[in-house]
Amino acid sequence: AQKQVLPQFPEKQNFYEGGYSQFYKEAHNYLKTNNLKDCDNKNEAYLMRVLVNEDGSVNYIKDSDKIGVENNKCTFDLAVKILSNLKNFKPAELDGVKTPAIAKILFVPNELFSEDNYLTKKDLYKNPEFPGGIENYRKKFISCFDISGYTYNMDFKFVINFDVDTQGEIQNIYIDTGFANDRFLKMVLDCIVPRKLKFKPGSYNGTPVTM
Repeated sequence: AQKQVLPQFPEKQNFYEGGYSQFYKEAHNYLKTNNLKDCDNKNEAYLMRVLVNEDGSVNYIKDSDKIGVENNKCTFDLAVKILSNLKNFKPAELDGVKTPAIAKILFVPNELFSEDNYLTKKDLYKNPEFPGGIENYRKKFISCFDISGYTYNMDFKFVINFDVDTQGEIQNIYIDTGFANDRFLKMVLDCIVPRKLKFKPGSYNGTPVTM
């Protein structure tokens, strides 16, 4: 169907009633109430992308990182069960209209089963790293970026958004801009993925996760 889907929730909007803390609390309660078992590998962690529809229903978005899914299969299966049974998802709103949007949820079973603190911890995240640092990535992008052949008479900006998966590959690219020139945007897309080099994946508590 042809419909607008927001690549992320607007600022200050939550994908779940009560935000991440309430989501994790209800996920914890679901696992405990239904006597589900924790994963044997206590280091598993998996970031899942889900589409929250305008009616509050959710769909799992297929992950191109098959190795990441396979390495965290137990977590993936638990996440699917949680998404199927929690009911308080909230659609995004754009100009007062309920609009489908993508949410990203990190599942860490070892924490979700814990009775002490089942929330993810910010200090356990480690960002993806590009060889030579992010400035080297910017240099490689700029060396590819070519505005010759374009004529423009106003200032404009574009913000590049992408995920780095557990293999260090760039995925899920979208460009936030009001500059609507298809040929220009294709050139930008072609420059986003650097040739020959890739990122060192980000991690959560030492486990590679998409970020």
